[in-house]
Amino acid sequence: MSKTAKLWIIIHLIFLATFNTIFFILKGTDNPASVWISYGAIHLAYILVWFIRFFRLKEASLFGISSVMIMHGYLYLQIFVGLLFIAFSPEGWKFAFILQLMILAVSMSLFLISTIAGKHASDGKPMLDELTKAAMTTDYIKLAKTNLDILQRGTLDMDIKKYVVDVLDVFNSGVSQEKNTQKLQDLSFVFSSAVGRNDIIAIESAKADLIAYIKE
Repeated sequence: MSKTAKLWIIIHLIFLATFNTIFFILKGTDNPASVWISYGAIHLAYILVWFIRFFRLKEASLFGISSVMIMHGYLYLQIFVGLLFIAFSPEGWKFAFILQLMILAVSMSLFLISTIAGKHASDGKPMLDELTKAAMTTDYIKLAKTNLDILQRGTLDMDIKKYVVDVLDVFNSGVSQEKNTQKLQDLSFVFSSAVGRNDIIAIESAKADLIAYIKE
């Protein structure tokens, strides 16, 4: 563990120690359930943020807001709400529990959505780079094949993926340079569009046209 990481751990421990010291000096141990719920919720929020930061979970973003910022926003909101309940010490516990549970649920949902969105974005970048490089050339065969490779990796429906694999097999078996034309690219685009729409009839028609052009 690096020296910086150790210093951050010390800072976090000082915060927790200070918070707990002030809490027990001012509130003692005889408190209603709403206070203990808030006390626990603040500690849970702090532990979650600490876990994300120190275990270096992959950072992602949602609408330009990073997952780490989402969790820090959750922490600050939870501290604010929790301190209000601790200060006023209401007797009823249900409102305190439900409100802070909702804060946790919404924050974790946003965090997970941003993480999933970031993963899909990072997974899609290599595919986009491949397609961009191929598009910068006039090699229509290579461009069409690259597009089909990306299509195969991105198609989840196994029945539809079979059509893509069939067309790729034709490309992999060799395509004459005479077919290195814009028409090949156009037919490939029609096929890809049909796959994107999950239109089986259009897929079969476009597949037949594309293979027929390659083999004619």
